[in-house]
Amino acid sequence: MKRFLALIFAFTMCISAFSCEEKKQNDDTPDEVSEDVAEPPEIPDTGDTVVENSFREYAESDFTEITVPLNYTDDPAPVALHQLDFPDYDFGERLAPCKTSDDPSQFDPMNQVRVHGYSWTDENGVEHKPESTYMKMLDVPEKGVVTGAVYNDGKVYITVSYDNFCIGCHEWSIYAYDINSTEMKEVYRYSDHQRESGYGAWIDPYIEDGHIVFSSFTPFEAECRVYSIDLETGEEKQLYESSDYVYMSDGVDKVLFCDAASAEGKRDKVELTLKEYDFTTGELKTITENEETKMYNVAASDLTAYIRKPVDSRKCELVTEQYCVKTGVTNASIVYASDKKAIIVTEGDVRVLHTYDFEKMEHYITEIGKTSGQFISYGENVIFSHNIEHSDVYYIVPELGRAMTVAKDIDHDIMKRSGDTVTFNHMKNDTLYLDVDESAQRGYYRPVEVFWLGD
Repeated sequence: MKRFLALIFAFTMCISAFSCEEKKQNDDTPDEVSEDVAEPPEIPDTGDTVVENSFREYAESDFTEITVPLNYTDDPAPVALHQLDFPDYDFGERLAPCKTSDDPSQFDPMNQVRVHGYSWTDENGVEHKPESTYMKMLDVPEKGVVTGAVYNDGKVYITVSYDNFCIGCHEWSIYAYDINSTEMKEVYRYSDHQRESGYGAWIDPYIEDGHIVFSSFTPFEAECRVYSIDLETGEEKQLYESSDYVYMSDGVDKVLFCDAASAEGKRDKVELTLKEYDFTTGELKTITENEETKMYNVAASDLTAYIRKPVDSRKCELVTEQYCVKTGVTNASIVYASDKKAIIVTEGDVRVLHTYDFEKMEHYITEIGKTSGQFISYGENVIFSHNIEHSDVYYIVPELGRAMTVAKDIDHDIMKRSGDTVTFNHMKNDTLYLDVDESAQRGYYRPVEVFWLGD
């Protein structure tokens, strides 16, 4: 999923505070030194400086606090917005494997409604229950419906679902549309009723470092697995497996897997496990495992980072493999983390950006206001939109308090990272009917344009 470099930092946990443990060198100096011992050869000075990485801990009091009001300007953002209307392309029809299984009724969406007792009574007092169209269309192929798209390295990867009664669970494909040649090519097909996509109704895999990355849930085994598909060779590889739902976050050349299991017998607490897969090295690294905390939030930007709340504290801590910042806020999400800067945003009615500059040791506080909007990093700055429907998209420089317009008044889906850019779709409301007389309909948003940021 872009969509995040080759350096892997050692991250050692000590007690419960994640402090770095310095290596001790043994003192092997002999009691007596012979006068005839030859001097060691002179090592030439290459000009390279050896820097020892050490884990750092910061408190709020270590930073100079600076309040920076947010100023919306008419200045053009220092980033270009690119867009592409989806080509008028017929993706054909397919018969989903759930319809041809031994017991297709287990995949009938109306069965779930009946289990919950849904029905309605008309003006004559007659009770009605929805009629299943699915069971009457087991031999009818369905047209491909676009459910998502993302830009990466000159191509738009379009996800198409062919099982529209349970969108994108059992039969879907990813097509690559080359912007320059206008060639459309299928690069991956998923067809399996034994396992289901972990994204449920919306298949939106990550495209990262030449790979498709997606999760799949096996309902009969209650296991979640994460797979990658090499876009050049088509090779499928299992990257990770868990008995819990796996949250994924992508960065540059890497993807982060997060398990958060409820701590047994402990209210409001989870056991957090983070694993990071690096496509450059092919290594799966453990960031933290079964760490007990009150809350969590993870992101992989320049550094892999997560927010925890120690069980004996009300305040959040931002943790990377290089440092820990003990913040003064009680609920926050990560926007960006590097060795020079970290940005978090508070959750709640009023959203506030907190930017920590580790070179100047300054803490910038920028109030955004009441919003349920999205925040995602672009370089060291922030892309922000107030809402998903009819919203402007802004480029924010937090330490300057400047917000510049990137796009105006669009309905868009969740913004996501793709390699070194940010991408999102312009959405249009549509419906898929579920019964023959169309008395019961399900609305959904479908993408009609894809946007991405660049030079």
